[in-house]
Amino acid sequence: DLTEKILIKLSKYNCKKFIYFSSCKVYGESSFKKTVYSEQTKPKPITDYAKSKLNAENLVIKKSNKYKYNYLIYRLPFVYGKNFKSNLAKILKIIDLSLPIPSISNQFNLKKSFLSIENLLAIINENIKNDKTIDNNTFNLSDLDSISVDDFLKIYKKHKRSRSFIINIPIIFFKILIKIPILNKIVIKIFGSFEIDNKKIINSTFVKIKSTDECLYDLSKN
Repeated sequence: DLTEKILIKLSKYNCKKFIYFSSCKVYGESSFKKTVYSEQTKPKPITDYAKSKLNAENLVIKKSNKYKYNYLIYRLPFVYGKNFKSNLAKILKIIDLSLPIPSISNQFNLKKSFLSIENLLAIINENIKNDKTIDNNTFNLSDLDSISVDDFLKIYKKHKRSRSFIINIPIIFFKILIKIPILNKIVIKIFGSFEIDNKKIINSTFVKIKSTDECLYDLSKN
């Protein structure tokens, strides 16, 4: 409802361009399947949050002709940056303090797509400078590459020059955790796979999208 109210107000301000931040959760949730989602993947939202995002996307597309504006829809994965709030942020603060942290080594090659606020700002700045890029399109937006949560923590630790000791949970213990109903969803959410294909945005912009490694280096210096 809020999205529709905003769209109705656009014409009153003579606004002809609209950028909507959606979520990659419209494709589903983290899992142990090594699926890579592209913009052509049929959405299968599971949570109420993801369903509301997809409904809003459809509303933006539907109303664009009626209200005479051009739009961009960005489907975002997990966004991180300076002063971000999440469980992952709390873990990074532990690394900042050089305290030990548990992790699960990536023996299953499970990867996630992340998005640094740096990359997001670079893309939006390009859209503002060249508003012809706002051309009724939908993009997956993420860092250049996908990595595991374990690698995310280790890369940040390296750049931070932290003395934290990352305790890798044995694979047998990991297999036990995912069989416990109350812990299964938590483990999958944190360490499961959720990759998006970002080739479309990379091929459509002159902005250099940085890797997660580069962005974590910048974050570690803040």
